[in-house]
Amino acid sequence: MRRLIAIAATWTLIGAGSLAAAPVSPDWPDCDTGAPAQQIVSCGKIVAKGGEKPEDLAWIYYRRGNGYQDTGKAKEALADYAKAIALNPKFSEPHNAVGMMHFDDGKYADAVAAYDRAIAIDPKNWRALNNRAMRCAVWARRLRR
Repeated sequence: MRRLIAIAATWTLIGAGSLAAAPVSPDWPDCDTGAPAQQIVSCGKIVAKGGEKPEDLAWIYYRRGNGYQDTGKAKEALADYAKAIALNPKFSEPHNAVGMMHFDDGKYADAVAAYDRAIAIDPKNWRALNNRAMRCAVWARRLRR
């Protein structure tokens, strides 16, 4: 029993649930959770350096895309989200982010399609489920006007 508890504790401490359990770069923390401008810089350093696994690199592009989106650089954000999707087609968050961008641009059908792709990949993605429901309600209200 002690061995099982020790294994579980170790598993939790090393971040078993993290998409990037063993990042290579020391820029990882700022890329993952830094302010938007810092995400862009730190994630860019990691991309330039190389050496990350494809699934980690997908997360890095996704986080840098978020930084670009938060600083109003839509073209760059969409490009990074596309790279994240290409590197890890089973990663649903970039699809959700693309949906939010389409919705903000008034492309409601494209937004719902992006949310649907995210939900098809991960039916428990509460962000995509929530965004789809909320955006459909807003879209419906706008159509009634």
